[in-house]
Amino acid sequence: MARWQHTLALMFAMGIPVSTAVADPSVSTHVMMEAADNPGRSSFQVPKALFAPPPRIPPDVLSPSPSEVVVFADVASNGEVQGVSIAVSSRLRDLDRAALAAVRQWRFEPAPSGGRAMPVRVRVSVVFARSSHRPSR
Repeated sequence: MARWQHTLALMFAMGIPVSTAVADPSVSTHVMMEAADNPGRSSFQVPKALFAPPPRIPPDVLSPSPSEVVVFADVASNGEVQGVSIAVSSRLRDLDRAALAAVRQWRFEPAPSGGRAMPVRVRVSVVFARSSHRPSR
């Protein structure tokens, strides 16, 4: 019997739920803007994300320490994301791709400027981390 099979059999025998042995991925996001992202425009409010599905990633891709990806998102005046690109890479291709795919689906409240909605560029920080919590019995 392979070592992982032996460990799994022991966990079942001891009544330990298998899910407690696997770290669950945790994702946090933050939307921000910098003046350089929207040159020539002085007053902008950071648009609020109305629909922001989290990235879908396989847990085995995560490193033990948190990894951050910063995504540029070009938001149209109707709040739809028109384009995405990597501003800061996590150096893990699967995490970068997951962040891009998720932010591409986001929808924002249109950014007002001078009483009308305007297209803007925002940055979305996506932090991937392992969380190892044990469910209460």
